[in-house]
Amino acid sequence: MAIVRRFTKYPTLDELANIESVVIVDLAGPAPLTTIGSRVCCIVGEFLKGPYIPTRPSSIGDLIDQFGSFSSVIPHAAIANRAQGNGFLALARKKFATNGLIIQRVDLRAASAASGVAGTGQLTSLTFGGTPTPSTQDFVLPAGFRFSDQAGALATKIVCLAEDVTVPKGSTMPYVVSGVDVFFNTGVDATAAGLDAIDTVFDTMATFGFPTTMTLAVVAPDLYIPGTVVVTSSVDAAYAAAILKTLPNEEPANTINVIWSAMQSTAIATNLDANEVDSSASGPGRMAVLRCASQVAKPANNAAAEAAFGAGNRDARNIWVYPHVRVNPQLTDVITGAQTADTDFPQSGLDGFMASILSTQNPEQNPGEPGQDVLQSILSLETPTLGTFTLADYINFRTFGMAVLRKDPSSGWEFQSGVTSDVTDAAKSEIKRQRMADYLNDNFAAIAAKYNKKLASSDRRDCLLAEYTRFLENLKSSNNPAGQRIEDFAVDIDGGNTQTLMDAGIFVDRIDVKMLQDMRTIVIQSTCGETVTIQVAS
Repeated sequence: MAIVRRFTKYPTLDELANIESVVIVDLAGPAPLTTIGSRVCCIVGEFLKGPYIPTRPSSIGDLIDQFGSFSSVIPHAAIANRAQGNGFLALARKKFATNGLIIQRVDLRAASAASGVAGTGQLTSLTFGGTPTPSTQDFVLPAGFRFSDQAGALATKIVCLAEDVTVPKGSTMPYVVSGVDVFFNTGVDATAAGLDAIDTVFDTMATFGFPTTMTLAVVAPDLYIPGTVVVTSSVDAAYAAAILKTLPNEEPANTINVIWSAMQSTAIATNLDANEVDSSASGPGRMAVLRCASQVAKPANNAAAEAAFGAGNRDARNIWVYPHVRVNPQLTDVITGAQTADTDFPQSGLDGFMASILSTQNPEQNPGEPGQDVLQSILSLETPTLGTFTLADYINFRTFGMAVLRKDPSSGWEFQSGVTSDVTDAAKSEIKRQRMADYLNDNFAAIAAKYNKKLASSDRRDCLLAEYTRFLENLKSSNNPAGQRIEDFAVDIDGGNTQTLMDAGIFVDRIDVKMLQDMRTIVIQSTCGETVTIQVAS
């Protein structure tokens, strides 16, 4: 039997000729095609519990285990099934790709404090959280006293005392040890209508040295709705700190493609804008979805649009969504019996809906495509804008860089124009262009990273070319037209290189990709009448 030799790559001529033999060249197939995704969304918001770092729940059950239930009920509330936390309300009725949601919980814990007139019980402010703080004066907590903290953005404790409690100077404040998490969209003070009389024994403070019985009564408090704009500086600072934690320093923050906030304010929008810039500079491409305040009149010009969303927040990585909407039931039902007018219905922002769409479709697709089922739970546009948009308005909205909701009589709710807020460069005005560019470049970078700092042998450069080409051929899908995602491409790893660059260890790979155009405008030319002549093809 002849000598049999095996090679895992094609041998050289010298290797083939140095001895008579039968040569087997066993070439492994190409490595599995693994790509960087484009569908991971991050919600920054308030939750009942859970870590204060970027966290990827593996399922809805895992989300509930870590951050609390969507159907949490405020104990003793007159109206049940009140979801607690703006993060829950921002996620309600949304859907995301598998492993496509990251939670960044906002830390709104505050230091304990109290102030008031000594001995009279006329406390003017109370906050909670952290370690109980000894009082610095004698005063009385009167029966029926109510209080909240964080300017009403997140009321971590609300209690009513069953009887007067004298708190001598130097004592640990009793009210920091009991209560429940309750969320509000407006501040609550001692006379707030949202709190009713004492009705149920809730807890005792004997463990902490205060035997007085404490009771809790919360009757239909105003819950935070994602449409609310809060300008409280302490809350803004807490959101800024939470947003900063999503920078792509480690897993899972380094996989985020889209970010939005359950609460919106001028400062929060500015932080989201800075976040998409900083994150895209050192990690996967990231876009931010921003909303303006509810009840904002339709912008009549660019200046009005920038006043609503922030002139400094206009770029190709920011998506401006408008207006707010009403969603049934839990986001927009009447909060108290006294609220009956349409204008009393809370409004929900569209940023979470846009993020959901971006998570569930490919980056080359227009988020304005009809048939987005996640939008069909919407009841109506917010009251001030209901039925007031004309064709001219939608043309203007596109010009101003706004993705605006419209209801089609046949396909339901859809975003009329899938545009970014960039109105200075027509080539960057489409959301899908920026998203696809990020998707392609992130994957090109992942391919090239395997070769970074290795010797630039001809074989290695050829392998790099082959990987670029294989990735793009998969997107072009020549053998499966139904799976086509790009029109065409060209890869050149030689033409951009000069000897000076290569001597410096710099290698230029030129890659051109032509995207498929979407059918944004379909012209139907029809002729109908009794005198029409029908041409029959021969």
